[in-house]
Amino acid sequence: MWSRGTAVQRQQPIELHPYQWSLDAGLEPPQFSKESVRYWSDYNRVYYHPRSLIQLDDPVLTQGSQLSPWEQYNTGEDVFETLDKEHDILDRDLRLFVEEADHLQGLYLVTSTDDAWGGFASTYAERVEDEYGKVPRWICGLEDGRSRPLDQLRLTQSNTIRSLLSLTGSGSLYMPVSNISSTQPPSYLSIDPTSQWHTSALQTAALETITLPTRLRPDDSSHSLMADVEAIFTAENSNRTILDLSLSAHPPTASTPHALSNSLPNGTTTSPMDLDEPEEPAPLDIGLTPARPAQPSTQPPHRQPHTFSRADVLRGSWADPPSPVSALARTFASPCLLPAPSSFPRIFQFAGSNTGEGVAVRARLASGEGVAERLRAFGRVVGRLSALSEEREDVYSRLMGLAEEYVEGWEGASDDGEDD
Repeated sequence: MWSRGTAVQRQQPIELHPYQWSLDAGLEPPQFSKESVRYWSDYNRVYYHPRSLIQLDDPVLTQGSQLSPWEQYNTGEDVFETLDKEHDILDRDLRLFVEEADHLQGLYLVTSTDDAWGGFASTYAERVEDEYGKVPRWICGLEDGRSRPLDQLRLTQSNTIRSLLSLTGSGSLYMPVSNISSTQPPSYLSIDPTSQWHTSALQTAALETITLPTRLRPDDSSHSLMADVEAIFTAENSNRTILDLSLSAHPPTASTPHALSNSLPNGTTTSPMDLDEPEEPAPLDIGLTPARPAQPSTQPPHRQPHTFSRADVLRGSWADPPSPVSALARTFASPCLLPAPSSFPRIFQFAGSNTGEGVAVRARLASGEGVAERLRAFGRVVGRLSALSEEREDVYSRLMGLAEEYVEGWEGASDDGEDD
């Protein structure tokens, strides 16, 4: 894991949080609050390999004397190239772990994409593709969905667009993930969008759940390799590899029916021959796909965006899932609840989530028309982004090319949603 550091932090180490002090002493840790959390290390309970934490120091970051340099996509590219000249980054920081893996399923990269980390990760992902292009490479691009001044918004949009175009080319699957719900949140979700402790917990609930099948033991009925999950979205030579992420949650002791119960492909509840129009899967409660730029939608009114393929992961006491019936729609189920340790904020407001018992979570990765809507919306703002002025036509063309993948090849497609 890469992180930024400062000279001040090296000279004056951060004072240990009482929570971490209690863990080290073997004592019952105190309760957290939004006000008491300062840094991610305050609530961190993960054991890291000594070589897995790499800090970038300020002397590297301030070359060029730019104002707020870490907000610039190009800064991340430059920092990677500077470090890579000193020592091959993949050799130093990745190859060791790959060689120690008995059976490498694939690689999983999580990075923010609306600041300089997008440029850093894009260059990193290109090198990874060169070295490990035959294994799955899942990339999760984190975006800050909070409102901001116009000048900052345009800068983050240009960073996000450049990151998206690069990372979708280097990764085999790409998941853009916001830190706030892009849909009206359910009543049981209580989250402060200004608290990274809260927002990272929501993202973790979805990402840790959707990747659960790849971490189960081989003898578990819901075990799946990364390559098998990926095949759901790449079947029939599909290039629809930009995916939406969403989730629902409920108390650990309840049993809640889910929309896929007894379902067949596309959410039908009887034989497809008995229906004129197959139903789309019901949306989950919390959408983590970043909201598209504020532009008029080209989606025809009163029609739910079509879902091409999906993977659902259920953990906890949901209704019995259906057996897999389609290469484009899979459901995985496990009794393992989402852990709710004392470091996890109580963002889910129902009994059980506050006792450490855990949370029943259902997460979904889906490839659908909504992706095309966001790509088109990006295309409509490209002309106003000064950071992309020199490559505007190429960026627009590439965005529209990606969008076309999500509107062709199914019977319900029409020209109603196309740009002129």
